[in-house]
Amino acid sequence: MIIKKYRDKFKEDEYYDIHYSKHFFGFIVFIIIFVILIPICINYKEYYTFLELYLPNIDLLATAMSFHEGPMNMWRLLFVTNPLTFSAFIYQTIIKYISLLGLTLIVSRETKLTNSVYKGWSIAFIMILITYLLPNNLITYLMTLFNDKLDDFNEKGLLCKTCKNIYTLLFGLILIFVIIMFEKLLLLKLRHYLINISKYIINFQLY
Repeated sequence: MIIKKYRDKFKEDEYYDIHYSKHFFGFIVFIIIFVILIPICINYKEYYTFLELYLPNIDLLATAMSFHEGPMNMWRLLFVTNPLTFSAFIYQTIIKYISLLGLTLIVSRETKLTNSVYKGWSIAFIMILITYLLPNNLITYLMTLFNDKLDDFNEKGLLCKTCKNIYTLLFGLILIFVIIMFEKLLLLKLRHYLINISKYIINFQLY
């Protein structure tokens, strides 16, 4: 598989040459910039709709940002598909936890705005599946395909390594945007059915 091929490439690049302090610093930098500062700026500008899209997808952003390991390889252990060390597991778990908190915030807010548990819970049916459970491996897979295509240009001297990494990152960010828009489309088209399913499950549990 292509993902396995990419993991094997990590081994060739001395993946196990791990500098814990550097990777911890990279994790802290990611948290400060992408989990604290950017949401504060979005909230300050009152772009609440964008904030709702941003918070539950921190894990997707971490997947894209860690693909080429970031500046000075400080994001090597940030969000790997299969954590090989305890610290990598902790980083991944914290990022997933933050994403789930963002998702529960949206569900809670929707419940409050609509004054309906059915309507609030219904959006979680799609959001948990589309932007949490499924896309991380898919993003890694597609970014690997795209990166391999760019390698052809890199080998011919038509593209520098830094440019290749930037293009791959941009491709990953575009994928995240497409996934989020697909999620919004599903919610728009299926919301009525999801509310009915939510109502049935809740009533069945309560009565």
